[in-house]
Amino acid sequence: MDQLRALKAFNAVADVGTLTGAARSLSLSPPSITRLVGDLEAHVGTELFHRTTRSVTLTEAGATYLVDARSIVAAMQAADDAARGAHERPQGTLRLTASVLFGQHYVLPIINEYLDAFSDVAVDALFVDRVVNIIDEGIDLAVRIGPLADSALIAAKVGKVRWTICASADYLQRCGVPEKPDDLQEHAIIGYGGQSSRK
Repeated sequence: MDQLRALKAFNAVADVGTLTGAARSLSLSPPSITRLVGDLEAHVGTELFHRTTRSVTLTEAGATYLVDARSIVAAMQAADDAARGAHERPQGTLRLTASVLFGQHYVLPIINEYLDAFSDVAVDALFVDRVVNIIDEGIDLAVRIGPLADSALIAAKVGKVRWTICASADYLQRCGVPEKPDDLQEHAIIGYGGQSSRK
């Protein structure tokens, strides 16, 4: 016996109230529905329906069995849908963070494209120039520049950033042009991201 097929037939008969109506809803013949329900009753060892010439009603055992039968069929349908990718379309709220300038210039356009593609998603973007604790603040995704401090987090490299040292012509005229990295120790430095002003 195909027990799942029999459960679907049982559910259909319980919903519709007739064998013919259940057969129509499942695109089966009435004899097929009768056989499936009969096989299921033989399997569980009790009658699940009271049958008359006009209608089919659940027995007390059938009413109890129907609760589990519906759950089983629904769970199997959900598993099938998941395997087929029916639930791959994202939905819900995505919370992410990035630094202010990087977020505005690079992340925001990607968010807009993402929202155009997936209308069931809402994005809560937090652009701040501090390291956000993604666990404490309920963040799903963080765009970080530099090494990952917490090895418990999962990271994927998405690009490279090239750091550049800049100076005004006036400053270089007054203080000289550094020739090698060690020369920077003698210069006034404005650092980004918590770096000290002088090494």
